[in-house]
Amino acid sequence: MSNVSQFFSGGGGGIYQQKIFTSSGSFTCPFTTSYIVSAVGGGGGGGNGGSSRNGGGAGGFTQKIITFPANTVISFTIGAGGGNGTTGSAGTATTVTATGLSLTANGGGGGGAAGGTGGTASGGDVNVTGGSGGSAGLTGGGGVGIYGFTPPAPNSYGGSGVWTGGNGQSGGNAHPFSGVTNPYTAFSSLFFQDRILTPIGLGGTGTAGTAGEPGGGGSGGAGAGQYGGPGGFFAGGGATDASHAGYAAGTGKFGGGGGGAVSPSPGGLGGAGVVIIEYFIK
Repeated sequence: MSNVSQFFSGGGGGIYQQKIFTSSGSFTCPFTTSYIVSAVGGGGGGGNGGSSRNGGGAGGFTQKIITFPANTVISFTIGAGGGNGTTGSAGTATTVTATGLSLTANGGGGGGAAGGTGGTASGGDVNVTGGSGGSAGLTGGGGVGIYGFTPPAPNSYGGSGVWTGGNGQSGGNAHPFSGVTNPYTAFSSLFFQDRILTPIGLGGTGTAGTAGEPGGGGSGGAGAGQYGGPGGFFAGGGATDASHAGYAAGTGKFGGGGGGAVSPSPGGLGGAGVVIIEYFIK
């Protein structure tokens, strides 16, 4: 089986399972069957220095389809999200190992005078570098490349989604469809059940730092009393120029980068990594 489409078209009436792991551990394969194993590295944190106020980069994404016999143990270490500071710190790598399997999704870089770089990835059928944080002086965090390409960096306060980059104060989206206000209803037939790796949410909009829907970036906060919105699944957090210790930039989620901030507002934390294992019970 060579790709995800074939994996799902071959489900053959089986019961779909997805296991989402946010802490290090292991998974014992219950059946002899094909599994999709995906890993995302930790996102980089956002900076809040005088000239180092850009968002962190997203973690790398790697995915492999592999057949395991029953009772195979898959072990994994989940990467940590990067911290904030004058310059944000980098996220750390997520690794997955089993017989015939070795995946590494590296963490994204911390935001500083430029946006944090996206983490690289290796070992999978698909290996995608995470999106960078923006570099316009005060920007949101980068998004994870779960759709097989590196999402664009944000051009301003909004964090990047998994498909489009943050644009102005709005977070990027998790789909390319313009003029759609409810993508979950309009396009639900295009995506398999409730699979976390096919989010189609919208980015946060407005000036009050609204959260992104799954896959959508957080919006940016412009002005006093406005914080950066958190990113949805795999997306970057929005930036803030509130200049107040009580109003932070938005955090990334599942490998998304944290948004940048104007001190004393803290930059957003990078999202911790994640491992996802999918299979069918037949």
